[in-house]
Amino acid sequence: MKKILYICCGNFQKKIIKTIKKKGFQIYGIDERVNAESKNLVDKFYNFKIQETKKIFSKLKKIQFSAIISLNSDVGFNCANNLSKLFNLEFLNTKKKDIFFKKNKLNIFLKKNKFPYKKFFYGNFLQYKNNYIYKPNSNSGSRGIFITPKKKFKNFLTTAKKFSIDDKVFCQEIINGKEFAFDCLVYNNEIIDFIISEKIKVKNIRYVSQTILLSSINKNEREKFYNLIKKFFKKIKINQGIFHFELIRDINSNLFIIDVAPRGPGFFVLENYLNNISSRNWIIDYLDIITNKFNKEKFKSFNKKPHLIHFILKKNGTFKYIKVRKNNLKYKITYFVKNNTQTIYSQNDSNRIASIIIKNKNSKKLLKDLQVIKKSFIAKYTNENY
Repeated sequence: MKKILYICCGNFQKKIIKTIKKKGFQIYGIDERVNAESKNLVDKFYNFKIQETKKIFSKLKKIQFSAIISLNSDVGFNCANNLSKLFNLEFLNTKKKDIFFKKNKLNIFLKKNKFPYKKFFYGNFLQYKNNYIYKPNSNSGSRGIFITPKKKFKNFLTTAKKFSIDDKVFCQEIINGKEFAFDCLVYNNEIIDFIISEKIKVKNIRYVSQTILLSSINKNEREKFYNLIKKFFKKIKINQGIFHFELIRDINSNLFIIDVAPRGPGFFVLENYLNNISSRNWIIDYLDIITNKFNKEKFKSFNKKPHLIHFILKKNGTFKYIKVRKNNLKYKITYFVKNNTQTIYSQNDSNRIASIIIKNKNSKKLLKDLQVIKKSFIAKYTNENY
């Protein structure tokens, strides 16, 4: 049986690991937590610190792996990249790997290759600048990002440094506009399938939402996104992978690449893409690609995709109910509180989520339907009166 080494066996890897097992692979899992959530799903589990690549290699070097994989996790993906070199397995065959793991390297690359970019700085100690956003420079997993008044600046800066592997902080002039994500499956430096999502913050203070709105973005706009990312890949000359781009479109319709991750979208999003949004299973395609079984001639990308709304509750508590009125809409609830109640205490908002799939493919009716669903989605806490 062919073997896969999977790095990071957390909660958001469960469906991915199950998919790999269904393909007939024996999975060796590594996580630095003894009781990792997906520990019992892998065939053999090893407890190592993710950064200890030499120790991992020393322990497993006699095993012949077909591939080393880590998705959803920046730290895990970096480890998989380093281990692939030691095991002499193909991974990211580009000399520009740093642009995926360090924000300063990414923006230097964008500037050099004449992509749209905003003024930026980075270092161990940064001065306060009004109208700038501050982020950990390397592998933070979306943590430690802040915009803050000057009086709170030092405390936030210290926190951002702690989340950055290289102990540096990156800051950039704020770009006012709409936030988007562009997720794509790449084979031989070519985009073969993609999903565009728009991030929308709902005014209701009890939750925020992230909405997949592919069909509400017209063909010309989709081409702008696609051509920008295509140009990016042409410059870096990458071989394969599932890539996640974060972008902002400003008021003048300029597209700015804010971040790039070669481990695919993080947290729960990849699972929803694989199981609900993409008409293909990207993990199966990815496995075929890295094990040299992918047949591009038989591959068909499906442009028509349903729409996904993520409702992420902002605070902890016991929800009396999460309710969606049907209003004659065709939708599917993919995550719902059991028995109409669930107590959640989590620092991670991605653990306070419900998702709705809209099957309606009529673009004109879509936005109206979304407004109805947003108003119908209710999160009620035991300590609040309605």
